[in-house]
Amino acid sequence: MPHFTDEFHLLYASQVSSLIGELSLFGVTKKIKREEIIRFSQPGRSVVLLISGFFSIYHMQDNLFIAYQSPQSIFGLLGLVTDVDSIYLKAETDAEIVLVDVDVVREKVEEKKLWKAVAINLVHMLALAIHRDSKTLNKTTYQRVCLSILEYEKLPSEIKKRVVLSKYIITRTTLSRSLVMSILARLAKEGRVMIKRGRLLYVDSCLANLRECRH
Repeated sequence: MPHFTDEFHLLYASQVSSLIGELSLFGVTKKIKREEIIRFSQPGRSVVLLISGFFSIYHMQDNLFIAYQSPQSIFGLLGLVTDVDSIYLKAETDAEIVLVDVDVVREKVEEKKLWKAVAINLVHMLALAIHRDSKTLNKTTYQRVCLSILEYEKLPSEIKKRVVLSKYIITRTTLSRSLVMSILARLAKEGRVMIKRGRLLYVDSCLANLRECRH
């Protein structure tokens, strides 16, 4: 995840909470099964309010993983200003969402002067995408694996229970399974990580130093 300031964390949480509170009154609640895909497409575009469970966000064009999102999150607000579908969602756990028609959202945002909350949400999503690119562009294969391990370590326990380390790295980087497993084996042999049944038990803090992560 990007390193947001404490001030932005508080602002984002409060604005998203108020936005969900206002919009959920005009939506339809739906139960989502694990691994179900949600796409934002015409006709009938909706804004998605994540009430419970976890989603992963993927870039529509190349299917690259962007980030995991926890409850009290909003997706699809870009539909207020463009008809371009840039992301899709995958449920990592069973979840509960509220779907609100994008035209209704636009009406309520205008009526209740919620554009600040919308802007903050879009800034947050943009930061996630930029962070994803910063961790993958101009990095060696070895560095990309190191960075993915450090990110995996910080994931919510609900996600780590369901996603083994190698799968996370492959999804995050699109590297081949054989290459990822080879690098993980090397890191384990060097004592930099400890993995059991696909789960990360230990990671050496020196992995954060990219100068040490050279292929």
